[in-house]
Amino acid sequence: MSPQPRSEQDMLSIPPTLLVLVVMAGGGFLVLMCAAFHRFLGTNDQRDPQARTPEQDGYMREVRQRSYNDLAYGRRGPRGDVDVSGQGSGRF
Repeated sequence: MSPQPRSEQDMLSIPPTLLVLVVMAGGGFLVLMCAAFHRFLGTNDQRDPQARTPEQDGYMREVRQRSYNDLAYGRRGPRGDVDVSGQGSGRF
């Protein structure tokens, strides 16, 4: 007795959409497990990734001061020479 060939429909016992979802969930689980292993077994640097260097603090102070100056005195002065001779004539 030789086994009878199965049709493709008999081989898939679950719907293809469900199969895709199961494969995606399995891949997501694998990624999470790899991330957990990397976090647990990876290098243990004690430095804080949020810590700033003194150079960066100085630059940020400089930019903040420039912003305060811009707020207080305006972003830029007049674009060209201002003719103040005709101010009393009523024309602009």
